[in-house]
Amino acid sequence: MLNVDTIKKLVESLFNNDELFIVDIYIATGNKIYIFIDRDNGLEIADCVKVTRHIEANIDREKEDYELMVSSPGVDYPFKTMRQYKKHVGKNVRVTLNDGTQFDGELKSVNDTEMLVCAETPKKSNKKQIEKNDITISFDTVKETKGIVKFK
Repeated sequence: MLNVDTIKKLVESLFNNDELFIVDIYIATGNKIYIFIDRDNGLEIADCVKVTRHIEANIDREKEDYELMVSSPGVDYPFKTMRQYKKHVGKNVRVTLNDGTQFDGELKSVNDTEMLVCAETPKKSNKKQIEKNDITISFDTVKETKGIVKFK
């Protein structure tokens, strides 16, 4: 029977202090394995192929009958690791708090307990105008954070 821990150990053994890192792994019904990986300097298709081939070489498809998908998490996938936060310093993010409040802005810095976001908020005097304020956000209050793409 396939389990996440077995797959995680298998993928980690392949990385061996590489720039690659695991973002998330889960197994859906029907033995559909989803592995989301990333790289500090941008993921390449060859990275996904490398992981796919490693899994297929070490888990017998005939015995386990599984379907495998290896990819980057994508811009709309919530951050799962501190390494993702660090990778996105200087980039735009959307932070949703546990109470539903959202902040869009540039991720300025992170540490183990909090992040600093230069958030865009409407001016109190004129709701159509935007002002930018640095906001320190404790990870305890964060429901999810996602990268966002802004087109100018």
